[in-house]
Amino acid sequence: ARDGKIAFLSSRSRASLVLLDLAAKHTRVLFTHPATLWAPAFSKDGREIAFSRLEMDGSWHIWTIPIEGGQPRQITFGKLPEIYPRYSHDSGFIFFFTWGSEPNQIWRVPRAGGPPSTLTPPRDQDDAYADPSPDGRHFVFARTEAGVVRATIGQIDSPEVKPLSGSPSTVPRWSPDGKWIAFSPDRSYTGGIFLVREE
Repeated sequence: ARDGKIAFLSSRSRASLVLLDLAAKHTRVLFTHPATLWAPAFSKDGREIAFSRLEMDGSWHIWTIPIEGGQPRQITFGKLPEIYPRYSHDSGFIFFFTWGSEPNQIWRVPRAGGPPSTLTPPRDQDDAYADPSPDGRHFVFARTEAGVVRATIGQIDSPEVKPLSGSPSTVPRWSPDGKWIAFSPDRSYTGGIFLVREE
């Protein structure tokens, strides 16, 4: 104001991880945090949830929490932001990708914690949004080439990859029986969801 007074807004946002019981239509808060929680995923054995957490210093890391609740446990500690966790077929590993100042790259880390290992090599374009196959041999992910993002299938123990679709496709997810992969043509709210049979 002209007389020197300052008007300001004081607000506090919080994010919660909420578990919904579909049968009972009951919700339960597992954890609340002062900043963003994102991309939660159930372990295949149904005992745990992994999620991305924005830290107060601006970094992102992967955390887990038991379904029953309790204290979350930090799994990754890297310098680049670590996001979008997905459990392997046997829940022994957690897949995630790094993003930030360098091109996105896909990694996995033991569920119990420890050093992560890369699943895609360093590139000048992005690899992101990995989802492991139910048989444990492959993973599907979004690979950017020449500025176009396409769903791509990689092998866990081999550098070989093959495109899943010739058209733009991202955020792919495997069906539980391993026969289908769902994807969206882009990350907008209007692109729709498509299915392709995995050969």
